[in-house]
Amino acid sequence: MHSIDRALRGGPHGLTLIELMVVVAVLSIIMVLAIPNFTKARQSANEGSAISSLRTITGMNERYRLRFNRYASSMNDLSNVGLIDENLGDGNKAGYTFSYTGATFTFSCTADPETPGTSGTRYFFVDSSGVIRFSTTGTATSASTPIGD
Repeated sequence: MHSIDRALRGGPHGLTLIELMVVVAVLSIIMVLAIPNFTKARQSANEGSAISSLRTITGMNERYRLRFNRYASSMNDLSNVGLIDENLGDGNKAGYTFSYTGATFTFSCTADPETPGTSGTRYFFVDSSGVIRFSTTGTATSASTPIGD
């Protein structure tokens, strides 16, 4: 109340110690509530990016197969001919690490969170069937649950 009286009378402006403590307490409460939601939103965005990247790898690998009569041996092969970007070609994108294996008639790719529980909570897998699968307990495989089930 005193600072309001001073402001109305044209006196010095500023906050009292108690007012400052109330502002800090309110900001602290807001941060405590917002940080977990921000972390969940980041994880969700990273997982969405990983799924999108696996779809891109699948589609571009089919284009590669049509052009060269085989699947790419590595993600660098896909990157070198301009089918995927360099970041994905290097195996890291949006908090996920991608591991790729390719042969003439088949390929598989996993996407694991760089920091499980922080950058993502699900692990993903795709192969030449095009079905993206996930696991919450470790690296996904061809036996993992398909996305959408």
